[in-house]
Amino acid sequence: MALVRRRLAAIVPFTKLDQSSEIQKVRATIFSLWKVKNRQSGFVIEMVFVDEEGTRIHATVDEELIAKHKGILIEEKSLSINCFIIKEYYGDFRTTPLPYKIALCRTTRAKEINDFPPDLPEKYLSDFKSIKEDKLDKNVLIDMSSSRL
Repeated sequence: MALVRRRLAAIVPFTKLDQSSEIQKVRATIFSLWKVKNRQSGFVIEMVFVDEEGTRIHATVDEELIAKHKGILIEEKSLSINCFIIKEYYGDFRTTPLPYKIALCRTTRAKEINDFPPDLPEKYLSDFKSIKEDKLDKNVLIDMSSSRL
């Protein structure tokens, strides 16, 4: 009898995610979460995750999968997520500077983790001086509630 060994997913920072790989795992905190009415797919949950390096990425969950992930998708909760899809993130305005986003799918597994750093790295926060001096990318939205004054 042969034993089949399943390949374990490596933890990948958001900046190193690969669209062609299906075996990736991320660790992140849900920084912001909201529900949106979408013409094509009904209601969707949109989120911004922040990883341990302070990089943020946009994520989405379609209506038919909301019930599956409902109990775990809560703002400020830290998660380990694997088996997700990387999609292009286009549009005039984005919540993150990355050109792609995470889409949770039927095979996505997310579980709460307790060993994630409790504080967001300074890299995530926008400096008010940079905002005032117009030094930031105008196509990437800024969360004013988290900007350092």
